[in-house]
Parts: sequence; structure tokens; C-alpha cells
Amino acid sequence: MKTLRYSAVFAMISLILFVPKISFSQGVQTLTECIPAQTHMQFSCKVMITDGTVPVIDREIVVSALMPSMPMAHNVKPAKLDMTDNIEGQYEFIIELEMLGEWMFSYDLQTPKKLRLMEKIILGRDVTMSNGTHSHGNKVSHK
Repeated sequence: MKTLRYSAVFAMISLILFVPKISFSQGVQTLTECIPAQTHMQFSCKVMITDGTVPVIDREIVVSALMPSMPMAHNVKPAKLDMTDNIEGQYEFIIELEMLGEWMFSYDLQTPKKLRLMEKIILGRDVTMSNGTHSHGNKVSHK
């Protein structure tokens, strides 16, 4: 009985030590920061898009926005993203919203394969967030 138990333990240790490690991608992620633009209710935004730790570059991307608390109540014109010159994986865009509050930004990556990324953004004055969210200059935060 002890021999069988030792054999099972030895087999498990061998599997742990000698089986090659499998690495999984963390997936494509966004991190958005927005500041008010010169026009009322327009926001100048920058988004960093990465696949794990690798910047996503040279992609055709369009962003649209909807307010989760009022679905289909706002008509926000989608904006095309432009890559910034100084940071790989960073894109910029200007979006015009109808009010402050919680918005869901939907990033549609068109090429080489279609992919939709969603990010919740809170736009407002003196925003203070908790539970692992970030605040940027008391203007914008994201969950």
C-alpha cells in the first residue's frame, strides 16, 4: 500500500517538474483617459490597447459610446482612432457626449480580425472612485 502511495506521489512530482509550462494570453485590454476639449461636452481621449503586454499597433479602430443607465437614449457619433506618434499601442480620439456620467465605450478593431472591446468610463467633476478603479485629474475615471 505504501509503495502504491509513493508511486503516485512520485508520478505527480514528475508531472509538475517535467511538463512544459503553458502560457496563456491575458487578452486584449484597453485603458482610457479623457480630458475636456475646448468645445462643450467634447472630450479628448487617449487609449492604450495591449494584448497582454504587447502593444496593439496599426489597427483600424472606431469607438462608440452608450450610457448603460439609459440605453438608446443618446445618439453619440462614433469616432475614428488615430495612433499617437510617441507611444506604441496608444491611440487618440475626440468624442462628443450629451451629458456627464457613466458611459460604456465600445472599441471596434477592424483589421486583421474583428474584435470588440468594452470599457466603462465615468466622466464628471470631482469624481472619486473606489474598488480598484482609477481617477485621472478629477475629470475621468474607469472601472
